[in-house]
Formats: sequence, structure tokens, C-alpha cells
Amino acid sequence: MSSRLSLLEVLAQVPDPRSRHGRRHPLPAILSLAVVAMLAGAKSYQAIAQYGREQGFALAHALGFTRGHQVHLRLDASTLSRNVERLRARGWLEVVPGEDARTQPFRLTAQGRRVLERAVPAWEQAQQQAEELLGEDGVALLTKTASKMGMP
Repeated sequence: MSSRLSLLEVLAQVPDPRSRHGRRHPLPAILSLAVVAMLAGAKSYQAIAQYGREQGFALAHALGFTRGHQVHLRLDASTLSRNVERLRARGWLEVVPGEDARTQPFRLTAQGRRVLERAVPAWEQAQQQAEELLGEDGVALLTKTASKMGMP
């Protein structure tokens, strides 16, 4: 039986072609934001960036962004477009012709859906393990702390 991989572990396998000098955020974090935002209905780079800004610190931290208070996902469309290109290169996304030439809607391909389907059970298992490890009181404390910090 093969071990399950988390979404971040799967996305960490995408080679990062960026120069070390241009790496502000980890590539798996950027790619996972794109996946999560698309699952929430985002269909363009701008929509993904907006989704990240709206979700704030809690999502940023969970996805692996590591730059302190800059974690509030101040990603711009060019950062997303460069990194989403890596998903396209792997065959996980495809561009969908849109009505407005200023946007570039995209969607998961069948291969991208398979990658995501492999990752979701591992994510659910990790959440269950965290709940078992923390217990009801620990989860309540964590939720209360996150709420005080303004996180959803």
C-alpha cells in the first residue's frame, strides 16, 4: 500500500525554475493557494490573489507562506501568473478562453483533478490526526486564539 501525500507534499514536487534571488514565497504555498482558490471558484490570477487577501493569515500559514506579517498574501497577479504557469507546464491546469482579453481564466485538467483527488484524503487524514492529537480542549483553544488574532 502506498503512503498518501498531502497537497503541499504533492505541490512540493513541482520543480521551482525561479532564481533564488526572486523567491519571496515558497512555490508550493503559491501553487496550493491557486488550487484552494480555484476550488472556491476563482477563475483568474486576480481572483486568486483577491481570495488570498480575503482569507488572510490563517490560510496563508496553513498553506506554507512563511514571511511573518507579510503572510497576509500580498501576492500580485504577475506572481500568480508566473507560478500558475508551473501548474500548466505539469498539465494540471489549462487556460479557458474568456470573454475579456484582460483576464486569463483557467481550470483543472483531468490530470490536475487526479492530483487533487490523491491529496484530499491525505489532507483529511492530517486534519483528523491533528484533532486527535490536540483533543477537544486543544482545538477549542486553537480556535479561540485564532479568533483573537482576527483569523476565521
